[in-house]
Amino acid sequence: MRNQYVAYKEVFFASLTLPEVTNKTESLIFAGSLGRTNLGRENIAKSPKLIPKDYYSRMAKSKYILSPNGDRPECYRHYEAIGLGTMPITELDPMLFHHFEQNVIYNTSDWNVTMLEIRLNPEPVVNRNLIREAYWMEWANEQAGLSLNWNDYSNGNGLSDEETALLASMAWPIHSNSIVTANKQR
Repeated sequence: MRNQYVAYKEVFFASLTLPEVTNKTESLIFAGSLGRTNLGRENIAKSPKLIPKDYYSRMAKSKYILSPNGDRPECYRHYEAIGLGTMPITELDPMLFHHFEQNVIYNTSDWNVTMLEIRLNPEPVVNRNLIREAYWMEWANEQAGLSLNWNDYSNGNGLSDEETALLASMAWPIHSNSIVTANKQR
């Protein structure tokens, strides 16, 4: 798990600045490897198993990733993809998982990559803030209708001073209400 974290962190920070990643040059849809946690995954396109850094790099350079249910509907892959600016294609129920807003494709049961490529927006917009603690603190405040009292654990986040400064310099809006999304599902 530590190796995965290190690989994700490296690719995440590269995805903020490297043109080949920010321009999403790899593919429209990345399948990724899929475990055998759900029989429904048997007929879904898969990629060969990759080492974590290669897996996250391919994900970061793609616009979408297949993310079917495993042993539960929600999984790390959704958040990993969103953090890398890649939109997960899921089986999630939009009523139960409305907190993702327009940052995932909901209720997919057709995993035919050729058909998905025809139907999907070729330029999806993903709010990468969904992986940031500040986003969820503000979201919870909005849902509660008041400012909640939050503890500050940010000094233990494992980031270097340079990485913290890079994140602080990004011009990302904190909450999705301040984002105008151009993402329209066809």
